[in-house]
Amino acid sequence: MAQIATTREQSKKLQELGVTTDTADMFYPLGSSFPEVCDNEDNLQADCPAWSLGALIRLLPDEVRNERFSVTYYLTIDKYGIWYSNHMENEENEYECYGDLFECCIEMIEMLKLNFV
Repeated sequence: MAQIATTREQSKKLQELGVTTDTADMFYPLGSSFPEVCDNEDNLQADCPAWSLGALIRLLPDEVRNERFSVTYYLTIDKYGIWYSNHMENEENEYECYGDLFECCIEMIEMLKLNFV
């Protein structure tokens, strides 16, 4: 079955990284192992927030700036991974993750928190 939202473990990791639950667009209802689309009233019965892939991508900035080296890195996403590159002739990928896009989004959020926040 294709993943449609973060797992409970991934959701917990996002919360530990400081991602606010109001950015979640899905939730796990009490006693359920399947995530559902979220609306305002449903949050009252939510056991665990969950983020769709689209919601995770919206958490990633389009660009990040390394002030120390005066370099701007731009977000690129494809079906193989997520990376920030400088779009210069040498096309250096400063931050990259390949594989599962849910895991890559979470890894990028963690990298951003450690390096840019």
